[in-house]
Amino acid sequence: MAEIVDVLKRLQNNSQLTAYAHFGASERMSRLHLWLGIPIALISVGLGSVFVADLQNVVPNFVKWLSGFLSFVAAMLAALQTLFNPKEAKSKHRELANDYLSVSRKSELILANFNSDVLDIERLSESTKSLNDEYDSINKSAQDYPTNNADWRRAKAKITGFKTGYEKSSQ
Repeated sequence: MAEIVDVLKRLQNNSQLTAYAHFGASERMSRLHLWLGIPIALISVGLGSVFVADLQNVVPNFVKWLSGFLSFVAAMLAALQTLFNPKEAKSKHRELANDYLSVSRKSELILANFNSDVLDIERLSESTKSLNDEYDSINKSAQDYPTNNADWRRAKAKITGFKTGYEKSSQ
């Protein structure tokens, strides 16, 4: 009996940790989106101004060469933004994080019901298996949206000392 409770507690802890890692990855993707998008916008505005000034033949050759270089930089940043697609990645990481949090909350509820004698050991086992299958399904969805070590470190720091608080008394 204690083994199935331990499995459910690990499932709860792992899903919460993974949720926080994906929330961290979502924040990281949001920052990447800004780091790529803002320079693209600024360079594009500057180049538009140079182009308008060049129509009047008042732009020195140096500025034309600089404009060409900045056009290349803007194109490279846009290519990186297209390649990494941080806006979509941010959204998907947030969706995955919420899915993992849902598993964590369901685990907590199942443990509470078991400790309140609402669930017997057989139903606890069935619920745990079903929830584990849901967790596995989320993991498969998350394969294309990896987290990095910094995401995990921040997640672990956030939930240090996490306990369920649902240890069944031995009375």
